[in-house]
Amino acid sequence: MNFWKNLFKSDKEPTKGEALFFKVFELFVIVFVLKYAWQWGPYIQQIGEVVLPLGMAQYVDVSFMFEHNISLINAALISLFAIMGFVRILPKYSYLIALALFHLHYVSRFSLGEISHGSNFIGMSLLALGLGLFFFGNNPL
Repeated sequence: MNFWKNLFKSDKEPTKGEALFFKVFELFVIVFVLKYAWQWGPYIQQIGEVVLPLGMAQYVDVSFMFEHNISLINAALISLFAIMGFVRILPKYSYLIALALFHLHYVSRFSLGEISHGSNFIGMSLLALGLGLFFFGNNPL
């Protein structure tokens, strides 16, 4: 019983080590979100057309991402919302908006060919951060 109480006690104050770990993990996720967003943005723009509609691109036309620098604008929006989440400006929504835009970016890039699995882990981490802040409050630590 003590294990479950210690594991899920929601009113427990985090230690300095827990708070530091959370901020370092959060920064790690944001750095990789920005890395992928800015690697994929120019690449999507350079190719300019859907090579093979895979995943969500089978059902949703993502060809608009290949025109008029939309992929670069999307990368900038991903960056903006990810940083807003990190500094706690609209924290309940900014990570989730960044996740939706990141997924659109991912689908556009995935339709151009193979993509690393590391981006899936970063996307899931961004989802976890967004859901954590949405359900557990604006400032968990």
